[in-house]
Amino acid sequence: MPSHWSGVSKREVRLPRHVVDLDADELRNAAGQHVDIRPRSFAVLRLLAENAGHLVSKDHIISAIWNDIVVTEDSLTQGIADIRKAIGDDDRRILRTIPRKGYLLVPAQRHAELPGRMPGLPALAVMPFLGVSGENVLGFGVASEIVNELARNKHLRLIARDSSFALANENLMAQELGERLGARYLVEGTAQRFQDSLVADVQLVDTRDGSIVWGDRFSAAAEDIPQVQRMIAGTIAGSLHSSMRETEKHAILGAAPRDLDVYELTLRGIARKHQFSPEATRDGRADLEEAIRRDPNYAPAIAELARLNLIDMALQLTGERQFSELGDVIGQLGRAIELDPSLPSAYQALSQSLIFTGDIQQAISMAQRAVELGPSDADGLLFLAVALFASGEIVGALATVERAIELNPLRPAYYCFFHALILWGNERLQEALEETEECLLKAPNFGAAELYRVIALVGLGRLDEAKARLAQYMAKPGGKALVFPRPPELASRGLACLKTAGWRPSVVAHREAV
Repeated sequence: MPSHWSGVSKREVRLPRHVVDLDADELRNAAGQHVDIRPRSFAVLRLLAENAGHLVSKDHIISAIWNDIVVTEDSLTQGIADIRKAIGDDDRRILRTIPRKGYLLVPAQRHAELPGRMPGLPALAVMPFLGVSGENVLGFGVASEIVNELARNKHLRLIARDSSFALANENLMAQELGERLGARYLVEGTAQRFQDSLVADVQLVDTRDGSIVWGDRFSAAAEDIPQVQRMIAGTIAGSLHSSMRETEKHAILGAAPRDLDVYELTLRGIARKHQFSPEATRDGRADLEEAIRRDPNYAPAIAELARLNLIDMALQLTGERQFSELGDVIGQLGRAIELDPSLPSAYQALSQSLIFTGDIQQAISMAQRAVELGPSDADGLLFLAVALFASGEIVGALATVERAIELNPLRPAYYCFFHALILWGNERLQEALEETEECLLKAPNFGAAELYRVIALVGLGRLDEAKARLAQYMAKPGGKALVFPRPPELASRGLACLKTAGWRPSVVAHREAV
C-alpha cells in the first residue's frame, strides 16, 4: 500500500479523525498511519469522499463500484459497515444514511445538506444552557422549555432539542454548530439557581459570523418562570423579525410550579424519560411522583408521569407497569389537559394511549391538536405520523414522519423506531432494518426495535439471522416489548414474520389487533 510519506497529496478529504487520500488511494488516521480496509469497501469510501457533503444514491454506488456484476444491497450494506468501523463512526454521524435516498459523507468543517429543508424560514437551534456544577438538569431544562415555547411559533423553523442537545459536549464554535444542525441562529445561555430564584443569561447568535444578535439577563421566582420563558421566546422571535400571535405565547409549563424544587424535579423526570433504561425509568418516575406530591395540580408533572408509564408499558423496561393500567394513564392525561388545555405533550401522549384502546380516529384528533398547539414541535409531527399509520394511512404517515425528521436531523432512538415501523409498513424493508439498528445503537434496551429488526430480517429473506436475533432477545431477562398493534393487516403480517423466526405466544407479550 502506498505510504503517505511518498509525496504531498493534493486531493484529500478530511474527516473528524481520519483523512481519505484520493491521490494515494489510502485511508489514514489522525497520526498519519495507514488504516486497513477491504479494497471494495475503500472504493465505496473513495466515491463518497469524492462527493463529500453531497448525497450519493444507492443505485449510483452499486453501479459505479460493482459495474456489471449483479449484487444485492447487502453487498453495499457490508461495505458501509466496513467504512464505519474503519473511521470509528459508531453513532453514524460521519457517514449518514439518508432514508429512501442513499448515503452522505460529512467531511470535517462542513455541513451535510439534509433533504427536505424548508426554504424561507429562519432555522433556529437552542443549545442546552450551562450550569455551575454537577448534573446540569436546570440548564438543560430551561433550554428545553424555551424550545417548547418557540415551537408554538409558526414563523420559525425550529431544530428539535434532541439534535441540538446531542452536540452539547462537542465544544464546537457557533459556525460549526450551525453547519452541523443546519441552523442560521443559535440560542445559548447559562442558568443558575440562587435560593428561590432562577437567573438566566441568554444570547441569540448568528452562526454565519458568530455575532451576537441579542442578549439579556432574566431573573425569576418560581411563580414567574412561565412568564420569563414566554418573554425570552417572544424576544427571540422579535429579533428574527417574526411575529407571535397571542395564542402562541402561552407558556409551555402552563401554571407556575409551587416552587423551584417542583420545577427541577419535573425537568429531571423529563430528562430521564427517554433514556430507555430500567434505572432511569424508575428514577424518573420517583422524581415526577415527588413533584406531584409537592404540587398535586402541576399539569406538566402529571402529563410527563403518564408518558413515562406509557413508555414503560410498551417497552417493558421495568416490568412494573402493565397495559391493564392504561385507563389510569388516560385518566392522568385527562387531568393534565383539564389543568392546562394547551399542553402539547399531554395530547401527544393521549394520542398514543388511544391507539392501544382502538380509538384511532380520536387518536388522530388528539395528535392534530398537539400539532396545532406546537406547529414547529417535531414530536407533534412524529406522533401524528404514528396515529396516521395506525389508521392505515401509511403513505401519509411516511411523509409526516419525514417532516418530523427534517426538524430533528440527529434523531433520537424513538424517532428511529417509529421511522422504522412506518418504513416497514411501506415495504421499504432494508431502510427499516437500518433504522432499527440505529435505534438500538442509541438505546440498547429498546425491545420493540429488536422485534421489528427480526420482522424486517424475515421480510428480507435473512431467516437464519432473524432466528438468532429473536433467540437473543427472548433470552434476555425481564418483560418483553409490545408489538405495535395497528393497523390490523400489518399487525398480522408482523406476527407471521415473528412466528417464522420462532415466535411462540407463550413467551412473547403481544396485544392482538382490535
